[in-house]
Amino acid sequence: MKKLIIISASHVWVEGAPRLMTVDEVLAQSWAKAGTLLIAVTPSEVGRVLATVRTLDSAVTQQYPGENSYSTLLLEPNVYQVYVAPDELLNRLRKLGRDVRIVPFPAAVLTEVLGETREKSFIEKTQIFLSAPSLRAPADAVAKELVVIDTVGDQFLITAIRHREVVAVRVAQGDVVTELQRTLAGTRMESPTVICRDEELSLDLRAVGFVVELATGPGDLIGASALKLVEGQRFLNQFEVAQRRAVQSRRKALSFLMVSVVLCVVMASGWLFFRAREAVARTESARLTALKDEQIATLIGLNQERYGSLARAQSLQIREELFDLSISLPPQVVLLSVRKDEQGLSAVVERRPQAAPFSRDDLRIALSTSPAFARAEISEEYEGHIIRYLLKVPPAALPVPPTPSK
Repeated sequence: MKKLIIISASHVWVEGAPRLMTVDEVLAQSWAKAGTLLIAVTPSEVGRVLATVRTLDSAVTQQYPGENSYSTLLLEPNVYQVYVAPDELLNRLRKLGRDVRIVPFPAAVLTEVLGETREKSFIEKTQIFLSAPSLRAPADAVAKELVVIDTVGDQFLITAIRHREVVAVRVAQGDVVTELQRTLAGTRMESPTVICRDEELSLDLRAVGFVVELATGPGDLIGASALKLVEGQRFLNQFEVAQRRAVQSRRKALSFLMVSVVLCVVMASGWLFFRAREAVARTESARLTALKDEQIATLIGLNQERYGSLARAQSLQIREELFDLSISLPPQVVLLSVRKDEQGLSAVVERRPQAAPFSRDDLRIALSTSPAFARAEISEEYEGHIIRYLLKVPPAALPVPPTPSK
């Protein structure tokens, strides 16, 4: 990976080059063998945009119109840091190789001066959850104002930082103190801390009353060692933004599709599972019903076999007496019941309403032709205008065996 930092058209820092180059010299060289080119560009404008994720692209193009590429970084909810660079230069830089990554140089400067030049370990990332609130760094430690000055030949790159936001980037030439004061006036900074790597420049600034910190680290420019950490903040033109939006939309649609497929599979699996359980339950219910019917049939057969024979053994054979009585009764009476038990044979008949004159003797004469009730004792019962006749035949006496003769 080859690193390039474009400060201005006449000052380009190339990693490993013995001198500064110009933009034309960079474009004239062949970089095919260099592999990936990581190019940091000084933006033409720096600012902030108030927008949401959906309205960010339109808000940036409305606030900074023209043929530009943009790099955005979320600062706060609905507040974005914006770096703007003209497409005329960036399109020529994109043609230098097959893999060209163009990032804003102030973002690398911001990363380095805030101490984020190396990747934090897992313990450092989780330290905020393990340490007590009183031991954490105060808010003023991050909220201080900084001005970073890089000396590039006869020019100065001034980067003004407030909190975690780059508020101004200027390429100046001439008296550095004057340009620094102009930067402070434009950004409304009162007493920021100045960071630089030039010892002579630091002495001059301290002489006029500025608080100066001498930066240490590899490279001639502050931020050169942090370029790899800001690859995610690449400059994108409108076509690349549309491509990224399309990729995000396809990824989102694919995610929804995968979730829908998973839900459909889960629902289908649940439906099949419950259908299988229902089929098993139905089969088991049918089996149990058939077993119950079979046992009931067996029980009925047993009952019929046991109690039927018992009933036939104890039957009083009342069908003949009933038939005999029903044909012997005169039409003036109706048969109510017939009973045969150990006490003998009995029956109850009732006189029909509005029947012809009828007496007990008439009933006795009618029953004289009945083999079963010819010798029946007849008694009467009255219930209002209703007359019932009780017929009772005592049980037949057993025959007496003959006495043997002497």
